[in-house]
Amino acid sequence: PSPVREALGQLRQDAPPMAPELAAAVVETELGAPPERAFLEWDEHPIASASIGQVHRAITRDGRAVAVKVQYPGVAEAIESDLANAELFAPMARMISPNLRIKPLMDELRDRLGDEIDYQREAQYQAAFHERYHGHPFIRVPRVFTDYCRPRVIVSEYVDGASFDEMMRTSSEAERQRYGEIVYRFVFGSLHRFRLFNGDPHPGNYLFDRGGRVTFLDFGLVKRFTEAETVLFADLIREMVVNRDAEAFRRTVEQAGILPPG
Repeated sequence: PSPVREALGQLRQDAPPMAPELAAAVVETELGAPPERAFLEWDEHPIASASIGQVHRAITRDGRAVAVKVQYPGVAEAIESDLANAELFAPMARMISPNLRIKPLMDELRDRLGDEIDYQREAQYQAAFHERYHGHPFIRVPRVFTDYCRPRVIVSEYVDGASFDEMMRTSSEAERQRYGEIVYRFVFGSLHRFRLFNGDPHPGNYLFDRGGRVTFLDFGLVKRFTEAETVLFADLIREMVVNRDAEAFRRTVEQAGILPPG
């Protein structure tokens, strides 16, 4: 229902922000100086706030406009506690799906969520995407300023643009189709060309400009795949979508160890 969608939509980038002094304290702990000294200008009011952090606009000492993402205090501990609680449901999951291997699933969740709360790791992933798409005609990834990045603070180039909801209200059908194709090309092009997958593709992580370009934000949940794994993905798509051979698809799934034989 519409009221529920509207309420949940606020979680993309409009979650309740933390108090300005809390954000300032995180910046001071991570950068060794309060934000008013670490930056030439600092806006204490966040421009976006979401699940594990919020974003402030700032100007660096050398005059560059940046977006500063600050992690909420205690969020790392909360995620670790949630993962520990989730493991308690493993016996129940086995009753529902006996072939489901819980430990590898929990290990993967722990690794990926561990990445997400480490902003220096996120900075490395964002830099990898920026390097590959720098100068691209319709895909943009903001540059990261690694000198400012710490485990709970990440600083990147400030980019303006319309939110998903603004784009949907103001763009034509042709423009929306173009934006949709760009998002698709970014998500699956990154996977198959660069073996990088951004595991958090949702509307709050996109900015749209009138020139027909999309800016992609938030690279905390990224997975690097091996060449063999991306070949497997292509094989699965070929058998099920192109050849429509269900038996060959099943054999491929079994050979990959995704399902046990039979």
